[in-house]
Order: sequence, then structure tokens, then C-alpha cells
Amino acid sequence: MRSSLGLTIEEFALLMGVSATTVKNWEAGISEPSRENALRMVEVAVDVAFCKNGGKSTDDVIYLKGLSEISKAILRAIEALLRRAALQK
Repeated sequence: MRSSLGLTIEEFALLMGVSATTVKNWEAGISEPSRENALRMVEVAVDVAFCKNGGKSTDDVIYLKGLSEISKAILRAIEALLRRAALQK
């Protein structure tokens, strides 16, 4: 998701409020984001896409190039959280 937004690891980490190491671990599959961080990713993605789209309405943001990659990354994060929750039962 980060790269499709055109952000460096450090920029994404800053926007997420986590360390660059945490982002690297997520991307490498060493760890998974918490539910709160997964939701924050959605917020960050929408905010960045909105800004890159010149402040157009949210409906217009949906059509930004690369948004499908963001959606796929968000879906993967949600699926991972659901798997983790199922294992904890």
C-alpha cells in the first residue's frame, strides 16, 4: 500500500505514528498491524489519495490510479486480522 501511495517507509511510518522498523516488519510479513493500525492505514490511504488528487471529493478519489492496489493491501490486512482472531478462539 505504501509504495502505491508514493510514500517512503519513513513517510508512511510518520503518518501512521509507528517506527520505520514496524512498517518494514509489516511489509516483510514478520509482523501484522493491529486492528487499530489496519484502520489507520485506511485513513492514511484516503487522506494521501485525497491530497494527491488536488482535494477533490471522496467520490473522485475512488478513481485515482493505484487505488485498487491500496484496496488490495487493505483487504490483505483485514484478512490477516481475521485469521489471527480465528486462531485466538
